[in-house]
Amino acid sequence: MIFKLEDVTVYFPYDNIYPEQYSYMLELKRALDAKGHCLLEMPTGTGKTIALLSLITSYVLSKPENPVKLIYCTRTVHEMEKTLAELKLLHNYQTRHLGPAAKILAIGLSSRKNLCVNSRVLAAENRDSVDAACRKRTASWVRALAAENPNIETCEFFENYEKAASAAVLPPGVYTLQDLRAFGKQQGWCPYFLARHMVQFANVVVYSYQYLLDPKVAGIISKEMQKESVVVFDEAHNIDNVCIEALSVSVRRQTLEGATRNLSRINQEIERFKATDAGRLRAEYNRLVEGLALRGNLPIADAWLSNPALPSDILKEAVPGNIRRAEHFLHVLRRLVQYLRGRLETENVEKEGPVSFVASITAHAGIDQKTLRFCYERLHSLMLTLEITDTDEFLHIQTICDFATLVGTYTRGFSIIIEPFDERMPHIPDPVLQVDLVLSVLVLSFLAYSFFFWASRSSGLSYVSKA
Repeated sequence: MIFKLEDVTVYFPYDNIYPEQYSYMLELKRALDAKGHCLLEMPTGTGKTIALLSLITSYVLSKPENPVKLIYCTRTVHEMEKTLAELKLLHNYQTRHLGPAAKILAIGLSSRKNLCVNSRVLAAENRDSVDAACRKRTASWVRALAAENPNIETCEFFENYEKAASAAVLPPGVYTLQDLRAFGKQQGWCPYFLARHMVQFANVVVYSYQYLLDPKVAGIISKEMQKESVVVFDEAHNIDNVCIEALSVSVRRQTLEGATRNLSRINQEIERFKATDAGRLRAEYNRLVEGLALRGNLPIADAWLSNPALPSDILKEAVPGNIRRAEHFLHVLRRLVQYLRGRLETENVEKEGPVSFVASITAHAGIDQKTLRFCYERLHSLMLTLEITDTDEFLHIQTICDFATLVGTYTRGFSIIIEPFDERMPHIPDPVLQVDLVLSVLVLSFLAYSFFFWASRSSGLSYVSKA
C-alpha cells in the first residue's frame, strides 16, 4: 500500500498496516525531521522491521537532494539475513511503482568465513583460521613471491578481483550474504573484499554490532562511513554487553603459556630476517621513530585489526625507544608475561584500578605506562615486518598486547580483577585475570545515544537518532 505520512509518501509492501506500525512511522519520521532522538516502544511481532525500513527508505526517496546512508546493525548473521530479505521485498515493491528512481544498493557485510567462496580457505575449522588461510594467499608479500614462483598458492578469486580494479562493482540491488557469494562465483571475484569495497558506496549496509562498536573492527570497516547516516541497532538491549566484550580482556595460564610459545616463534623469525634481510628490520626501526601513523595505508589484504584504544593523534608520536628494536620489544613482552604469571599465583580474589595496576607493573617489571600503551600497535608493526600470515597461531600474544594497551591507555573506567578459580568449580585452581569495562560502558552508551538510531526487537524498545 502507498500512503502519505505528512510530507512523505510511504511505500509499504503489504495490503494492511497495523495502527502500531503507523504510529511508529510517524514518530520515527518526526525524529528524522528534527535530526534528533526518539525513544519508541512497539510490541513484539507487530512488524517493526518492515515499518522501520519502509519509513526510512521512503523518507530518503522523498528527499533526493539530501541523501543519507542507512546502517543497520544486527546481533547475529541470521537476523542480518532476515533484515535483508525484508528489504529485498520492500525494494521490489518500490521499484515496481517508481521504476529506476527507487533503485538502491544494499549489502550485507560479514566475516570471511561467511563470505568466502574459496573451498581451500573454507576448509579451516573456525573464523580465525579462515582469516589466516585467506591472508596466506592474499598478503602482498605472498603475492609478490607467487609472481616469481608459481608453486606458491594464491587465491584466484582475490587475483581476479584485483585485476578487475575499478570494474569490480556491484550493480544496484539488495544483496544477502548468499547473493554476494553467488555473484562472486559468477564473476570470479572475491565477495568478501568486494563487499568491503562497496560499503562506502552502498545506500544501505547491514552488518553486526561489532563492525560499528568494537574499535578494533570499526577502525578498519567503518572509518569512512559518511556522517550523514541513520543507524539502527536491532535488539538494542544487548548494546552494553557488546561494549563490555569489545574492551574487556581475560588472561589465563593457558594464555601466558601460548604467549611464551608465540614469543619464541617471533624470535626465530627475527633471527631469520637478521640473516637474510636485516634492512627490513632497520627500515621498521626508522619508521617507528616517526610514528606508527606515518607507515601509510596498507593494502586491503594486509590490514589487521585496528588498535583497541589509541586515538589517531597518539599514533603520530614516536614509539618509545625501548621497544623500537624488535628484540627489545620481545624482552619487554617476556617481562610482562612473567609479571602476569606471578599475579595469577593468588588464593584470594583481588581487584584494583588501572593506575595502581600499572604502577605495580612499573615497579616489578620495569615497564612504564607509555610502553604498555603502544604494545598492540608495536606487535602489529612487527608481524607485518616479519611477514607473518598465520595470525591465528598468535592469538595469545595478541591478547597480552591488547591487555597492555588497555591498561596503559585508560586511567579510569576499568577494573582489573584476579580470581583464583572458576566459581562453577571452586575446588579446581583455574586463575583468571580480567580487565573489565565499568565507566566506559556508560560513555559508549552515551555516545551511541547521541548519534545513532537504536531499535530493539525482542524488548519492543527503540531509540531513534539521525547523525
